[in-house]
Amino acid sequence: MSITNLFYYTYWFKVPVIATGFVYWTMLLILIGLLALGLAASLARKSFEEKSFGKLAQKINNLGVGMGLSGLVLFFFRQQSAPVLGWRIWFLVWGVSLIIWLEMIIRYYVKRVPAIKAEQSARHEKEKYLPSGK
Repeated sequence: MSITNLFYYTYWFKVPVIATGFVYWTMLLILIGLLALGLAASLARKSFEEKSFGKLAQKINNLGVGMGLSGLVLFFFRQQSAPVLGWRIWFLVWGVSLIIWLEMIIRYYVKRVPAIKAEQSARHEKEKYLPSGK
């Protein structure tokens, strides 16, 4: 494959040859790994005491299960040489969606989780001086 093929629309809207060997197993392991990551995050979500980490695990669960299953469906259509659903463009769309979703999860972890922790500690400090309702 030449890199110049990436600049022609006919390359993206054509069904590729069936993946075999290393490419087949690599794609399959990545997609099943995403699915396993989602299921592991679902199981780990219940063990977190802080809600912010539970929500982070839920976001990872949604990413893993959603992208893993959709990737496996796309991979199935590629292997079956389906005329429209086997096009290369769908894996490009899938990959861009995966990157955007990961970026949103990372942004939540880097920006939102510390803000939630600061807000909770400020609320706890404030409630310490307020009378408790009986």
